[in-house]
Amino acid sequence: MWSIEMMRAEHRPETVRSGSEEGLTLNTAAEFRVRVCLVATVATTWMVFLFVALVSIQYRHLLTYALHEGVGISISILLVCVGMPEYDALPPRKWVRILSALVVLAIACATSLFPWVIGLARNADCTYWYEQGMEDGKHRPWDGDRMAKNRGVWAADTGQAWYMTVLTMIALCRDHVPSRFARCSVRFLLSIWLEAVIWMAVGNVLLCGDPKDVTWIDFRSVGRSVCFFINATNLTWFLLLVVRRVKALEIALKQEEDVSRCVLKKTNLLILIFSIMSVLNLTASVLQSFAVLHDALEAYTSEAGWLHLSTCVCMAVSILLLGWTFYLPLQILASEARSARLLAGEQALWALGKLQSERNVILFTMVLTMLDILVRAGLGLLPGMQNSFKGFMIYIIFWDLRNLVDATTIAFLNGFLEGCDFSSARSFLSDCTSEEAHGIERAEEYVKLTTFQHPASHDPGWAKKAEELSYRGFKADHLLDFLDELLQGQLMPDFEPERSTTNDVVRRAIIPASRDKLPGTGGRAMSTVWSSEQALPLAMVTHNWTNKFLHLVAAIIADALGITTFYEEVLSELASPKGIQSMRERLSVLNTLDNTYWVCAFCINQHASICGGFGPEPPRNTLEWRAWDGKRRNHKGEIHPLCNCQQRKFFSNSPVECEMNKFDDMIQIFIHRVNNYRHVVAMDEDFHVLNRIWCIAELVQTEAHGVPLNTLIMSMFALDENYHKLSDLDVRRCDATDPQDKEFILSKIEDVSAFNARLQFLVFSKDGIFNRQINCPRDRVMSAGRIAARVIRSRTKKMSLASNDSFLLSLRDISEVSESQEDSSEDDDFDSSDEDSEDKAVSAQSTAWTASLC
Repeated sequence: MWSIEMMRAEHRPETVRSGSEEGLTLNTAAEFRVRVCLVATVATTWMVFLFVALVSIQYRHLLTYALHEGVGISISILLVCVGMPEYDALPPRKWVRILSALVVLAIACATSLFPWVIGLARNADCTYWYEQGMEDGKHRPWDGDRMAKNRGVWAADTGQAWYMTVLTMIALCRDHVPSRFARCSVRFLLSIWLEAVIWMAVGNVLLCGDPKDVTWIDFRSVGRSVCFFINATNLTWFLLLVVRRVKALEIALKQEEDVSRCVLKKTNLLILIFSIMSVLNLTASVLQSFAVLHDALEAYTSEAGWLHLSTCVCMAVSILLLGWTFYLPLQILASEARSARLLAGEQALWALGKLQSERNVILFTMVLTMLDILVRAGLGLLPGMQNSFKGFMIYIIFWDLRNLVDATTIAFLNGFLEGCDFSSARSFLSDCTSEEAHGIERAEEYVKLTTFQHPASHDPGWAKKAEELSYRGFKADHLLDFLDELLQGQLMPDFEPERSTTNDVVRRAIIPASRDKLPGTGGRAMSTVWSSEQALPLAMVTHNWTNKFLHLVAAIIADALGITTFYEEVLSELASPKGIQSMRERLSVLNTLDNTYWVCAFCINQHASICGGFGPEPPRNTLEWRAWDGKRRNHKGEIHPLCNCQQRKFFSNSPVECEMNKFDDMIQIFIHRVNNYRHVVAMDEDFHVLNRIWCIAELVQTEAHGVPLNTLIMSMFALDENYHKLSDLDVRRCDATDPQDKEFILSKIEDVSAFNARLQFLVFSKDGIFNRQINCPRDRVMSAGRIAARVIRSRTKKMSLASNDSFLLSLRDISEVSESQEDSSEDDDFDSSDEDSEDKAVSAQSTAWTASLC
């Protein structure tokens, strides 16, 4: 797995991309300038106040005034600066996180105990001052009723502070992948913790301090003022994080323009309303801070009350908008969960549940926030409520409860309170019909018993050949050397990184380079040309020959780097000799340059199989003929040259000597002899690898034996575009180069339904292809949105394919009539017209379907 330390090496500040998984554009230089300006403004203002107070005694009262009014807003500005991570940062190193958590714990302990440590509390239960018959500076009796009120405030604030201490320590200690949202959230929790600790300190002084001591009276008023500003900042911060979640949903749906447009309108309106709310709340905080200067308790004026009431109205509107924003993707996912095949429907059900939970948590938190602000409005508009014990305690409880729920919500959205795991397909069994559930349960045991061993596998020569093939592993370093020679035109002058397929490279580079020099002889496997040393591989690679060769190499190198998701970035770096050298250095640092792999294109002796021909020609103008013709041509339409070596060829008619039918035996050897053996799946852009019957057989057998699968996909876009293929996988519709191979594999599968169920489990379960795209709760809303977008795309493609059936049939009839005039260019025209018509149909169907939902 790609460890946190490896990821840290890959996400150095100087190499950070200008974007995050939430789809929010970053401008590090501009943010840094804003940060510097804000900090410089705060520092300069305080220096001016300090200088004036020191120079002139008559203006010294300005410093006292600044302490009362400026500390809160200064801390708020600094929190805003600290709360903007410069890039998608990883969490700090483990020892830094543990140390930070211990500092948070130490500050909380010191704040809790300081009245007793410094002697502020004259006795253990803080009853001393209430027994003296005193009055505070505002001529209020310091009696039993006052003690009950202060004890209530102290208990609520202390409970809040310790809850926030524990939650913040958990968030600080948790690992996460690079995420701007996660780093902002951790700092948001620290901000709420800071507010809670200050409230606890104020509550301690209020309960235990001398009511006539001016120092402690000022401490209470300054502390409350600071908390008012921090609380206003935290509300703005929370709204910003909510907008980020909604923005993530919008980004996930961006492929489907009609749906994305529906969500975008609501997101822009939400941003406007949230901005108004932030301004209203901050203005109310300023009025409250002024009021605290004149009265230690009645901080809420009628003006602040009206501002809070206006904030409540904005909050109510935003709650309705949020519910509306989530409505469309939830409807799409609910429809898919009801209608899709078992495990594809399970994934839609997972996404539906996660998106519903995100919506419910966010809406509940915002409703509670609205009630808290409504209580504050009541304190300002109903003075009697502020003076009564019950009214004041309601205010305290709602304030603390809102802070706790805000913090818990953000921790939940980031997954700080739960493990990062995709819910297993087993959780869906309770909602399946008994027949479907039995099929899944039967499939797991059945597939383990299914083998694809050839009847000739009992021949001693079979095991010997499988043993020989197993020791043809090659190093990642050899693969980079080979790619470097291709790019420089040494092996294949017409190699084009963006277009040349693996089939092109095998025919035009591997076969010529692996041929023996002596005339009249044959050749060897390319891996044995690179090195005569026998080596078992750490991983076998499943791929298809129609994939671009550079994509295959990128997937293998990505595995060597420890990447478990997409190889798109590796792909761009490998497209030049300079990038290859850089990649070699990175692998050297990770000590994976010598990692060994087994790939059929390099490890099978092509001179003992395909070098001299393209196989029997099928009847023309059939799908089989088109596939055969495609294999004999390169990306330019030119027919590949054939090798004239004299080596004997072995195919299915010579099963013992054939090198292309022993994958199952080799996998067994790897499992038993290689420590930490894994299987790599190099997925092409169009996911054709899952349409090859031998590839499917390899994957299902490997997974059934508990071998870890590392499925590497080009990009998230490729995954989204091919969802409709994955949701309908069926081994009976897979292809094989040799029709006899397909017949052989299907003949060994006694229960095709059970095999297909296991195949679906392989793709959609917790260890399947989709897992690492939604493997952590911080990605839930974006992952759910992507699944909804895939569903839309899948349905519209299927609808368009069905509507185009008659069109395709008519084209086929025309091509049969003009058989004598058909050539390769006409084949290309057929393909392009087919694709163009399908794309137009997809667009039209998508617009009609999503418009009806909007």
